[in-house]
Amino acid sequence: MNPDQDNEFRDPLRWQSALLEPRTVALIGASGDHTKNTSRPQRFLQQCRWQGEIVPINPSRDELFGVKTYKSLLDYPHAIDHAFVMTAAEHIPSVIEQCGRKAIPVLTIYTDGFAEIGEEGIARQASLVELARRWGVRLLGPNCIGLIQAHSGLALTVNAVIDTDRPKPGSYAMISQSGSMIGSLMTRGQSRGIGFSTLISVGNECDLDLADMIIACASQSQTEAIALFMETVRDAKRFREAIDQARRLRKPVAAYLIGRSALGNQLAQSHTGALAGSGAALSAFLDDCGVIRLQNMEALLEIAPLLRSECLQVTSQPPKAPVEEPAKHRGAAPGTAAIGWGGRAAPRVAVLTTTGGAASMVMDNLGLHGIEPAEADEHLQALVDQTMQAIDSTHPPPKLRKAPIIDLTLAGSAKQYAAVLAALAQWDACDAAVAVVGSSARAKPELAVHPILEFAPSFRNKPFAAFFAPEANEALALLSAKQIAGFRTAESCADAVAAMLRPRGKLDREYPTLSQQSLSRIDRLWQDWLEHAQQPDEAQSYELFEHLEIPCSQYRVCDPLQVPSIMQGLDLDQWVLKLLSNDITHKSDIGGVLLHLDRYASWDEAISVLRDHVGQHAKHDFNKVLVQAKQKGLGEVLVGYRHDPVVGPVVVLGIGGIEAELNPQVAVRAAPICFEDAQAMIAEIPSLLRYQGFRKLPRGDMRALAQAICSLSQLACDPMQRIDEAEINPLLILHEGSAHGVIAVDAVIRLRKARASISSPKDAATI
Repeated sequence: MNPDQDNEFRDPLRWQSALLEPRTVALIGASGDHTKNTSRPQRFLQQCRWQGEIVPINPSRDELFGVKTYKSLLDYPHAIDHAFVMTAAEHIPSVIEQCGRKAIPVLTIYTDGFAEIGEEGIARQASLVELARRWGVRLLGPNCIGLIQAHSGLALTVNAVIDTDRPKPGSYAMISQSGSMIGSLMTRGQSRGIGFSTLISVGNECDLDLADMIIACASQSQTEAIALFMETVRDAKRFREAIDQARRLRKPVAAYLIGRSALGNQLAQSHTGALAGSGAALSAFLDDCGVIRLQNMEALLEIAPLLRSECLQVTSQPPKAPVEEPAKHRGAAPGTAAIGWGGRAAPRVAVLTTTGGAASMVMDNLGLHGIEPAEADEHLQALVDQTMQAIDSTHPPPKLRKAPIIDLTLAGSAKQYAAVLAALAQWDACDAAVAVVGSSARAKPELAVHPILEFAPSFRNKPFAAFFAPEANEALALLSAKQIAGFRTAESCADAVAAMLRPRGKLDREYPTLSQQSLSRIDRLWQDWLEHAQQPDEAQSYELFEHLEIPCSQYRVCDPLQVPSIMQGLDLDQWVLKLLSNDITHKSDIGGVLLHLDRYASWDEAISVLRDHVGQHAKHDFNKVLVQAKQKGLGEVLVGYRHDPVVGPVVVLGIGGIEAELNPQVAVRAAPICFEDAQAMIAEIPSLLRYQGFRKLPRGDMRALAQAICSLSQLACDPMQRIDEAEINPLLILHEGSAHGVIAVDAVIRLRKARASISSPKDAATI
């Protein structure tokens, strides 16, 4: 192949096949020394009885482990599908060129010494990518420990796990951004009876990345579900597209995200910018993409049977309750909304048990996820009576009592246990069910384990999981063989069930778009930024927000010297006086905002005080001030938009005022959002319940608040993504039925430092 030829070698079908289903693999830098990592790929391929052709490349040896070697790739006379390179970093460019000349579609680079070591390594890695593109070679890595295709025995890896454990074929694909973890995940999964189709380490992701691997695995017939051990997202747009493709192929994707950070007090107390690089933005993005997000590594493995179950499509898009009539916790006090479940009623999970203590652990952990217990009622009792009659009419049905846990510890027989299980599968009042088994899981599996094996498959429209309190590997193996989700800890069980029930983004959605007037206003702000390095001031921010149809408090921009004449005859106590600056974002920090003008005898005195405050803290020309009408509302919130450096546009809602310091609360979504999404964000903020008729307190206009959040999120629809940050803090909530419903009394917009291409897949969908 000639350099700069961009033809069929860029074909994804070709590199995907070469990556995961090669017929011939070259091992560049292969060694015959058992003690060296570079000997492992050949030894592992032979140990796993891979049926393809192994081509060791070693200029100083004639053979390795009984296989003829070659001095270079070019010496091998036949076609090669996949090259695995283990030579020193300085030799990689030469290897890429040889791959190009041999028309090898994909090269996996085990060698380190690139982006992970800093600036010099980043530059070296970038040059590899440029060279590979010229030659039409796709790169996996560098610093990549390799991959395993369990069905074919393709153990193309230096991970030492193959020396002790043979890959067990299955239908779960595992992709890890932490290289050495694929061995740990494989052994942990296999000890639970979970087999894998493919395990992949992505290394530095210089070319092929997490998104590419998701698409490749989703395209495999052997794969039914995909697990991600994640650290970050390299390209948000392509990641979303990959998840969409997997979901359309009915290959659900679950993820365990490491490096998470709590949003913390700072976000709610200060500004949207605190989101930069936060785990909250990434978590919101994953939810929006439709990823099943887990908080427990054990759950990432043990959830596999749930992912393959028929209930997935049912639970992925739950209904949402309207904000006007907040969803209530079933069984909670009137007026208590379901928090954290996208504005809908909290899910209810039925816990059936033969051991009260272990069941309480599960229910307690479900409660930490905001899930309610499904307590037995007359309808469930009727179903139990009916199923008991069908199973064994000579057996009396168990009598259920109204309690958070359905406890058969003392009275339950195997048939009674089976009757309750069968009834729970039909009971509409629970969204999922968990069977908790005590010591009988080891001593008397026929009591509860056998009924689970028989009736768990009947849970087709809702998740079903089992937790065995004792160490019961044999019983768990029986469940695994039947594709029933069994868990070793109460924490992982609750995590997996909650993840299955958590609202996730729909595949096909319509989002609002920016009006032409708003785009024109952004164009003008952008030109000022490019020509004069001038960020928008507060007045210019209000102008854009007004184009977005967000109500803003009345204001006037004045020369300080002209304020007394312009405001003559107007009461000072009805106005607020502010410094107007393109440079100073947080005016209050330097005394640039005067809220209580009634303290001053005249407008002249107020202007003089403001000038003195600003002069003490900043070098500023003080040639513009903003006089704004004072407003009073029921409460206040922060509404912000941020172009997150990892996932792109997000929108934020946080509680404002003193409560932001005492009890910070925040909701985050990938932007743009629809009105329904905005309502769900409001439902996630407990303190906003007070404005929704709680204890007969005055009602605020929640529809207007939802519309303002939705409108601000439209900034994500700018094709060039020029807004870095936009914030209204505070946005006042007014009485329901008032003229505006909400009103902005402080505004900030900051433009990005450089022209940016579209980085959010939502943007592309709305332009």
